Amino acid sequence: MPRRRIIAFLARPHNRRGPVREYAAAGGPIVYVVGRMKNESDVAWERVGFQATFCDAGGRLIDAATEGDFPGMVLPHAEVAFKVSGSKHLPMSRYADHKVSVVEAEQARLWP
Repeated sequence: MPRRRIIAFLARPHNRRGPVREYAAAGGPIVYVVGRMKNESDVAWERVGFQATFCDAGGRLIDAATEGDFPGMVLPHAEVAFKVSGSKHLPMSRYADHKVSVVEAEQARLWP
């Protein structure tokens, strides 16, 4: 069986200052990444879970965040937006780069 590419990420920076942003929340500051992903397969996926890893300017891993159960279904060849967020543990100046990966997904069950 040929290998299929399931999901391609099109994560892009929100502004010229960098791809990682923050906001204040009742429980403390939050760091987040917003991007787009494309399902490059011929099947629909649901319960997609993401992981964002954050690196400093030297490329060292400094933090990570996960988001599970993407709300809804990612249809074949569709492109959708996503956001991964988590508690901020370091000054924003340390968050120089990020990478987002799919860590789980289930093939969707479609009605006939």
